[in-house]
Amino acid sequence: MFLTANPPSENCQKEQRATDLQILRFSLQLRELRIHVLSFFNPFFSIFLASQTNRESSPPSVFEI
Repeated sequence: MFLTANPPSENCQKEQRATDLQILRFSLQLRELRIHVLSFFNPFFSIFLASQTNRESSPPSVFEI
C-alpha cells in the first residue's frame, strides 16, 4: 500500500497556488493601471507624435528649394 500524497506536500501545493494567485492578481492590477495611465496620456502623446512625424517626414516642396 502506497501513500501518494502526504499532508505537508498538500500544504506546500496550497501555499504555492495562493502565491501564484497573488502574483496573477498583482500583474492584472499592474496591467489595469498601465491601461489607465496610457489612456490618460494618449491624447498628449498622439499630438506630440503627430507633430514630430509631420516635421520629419514632410518632404521639401518645390517652392522651398
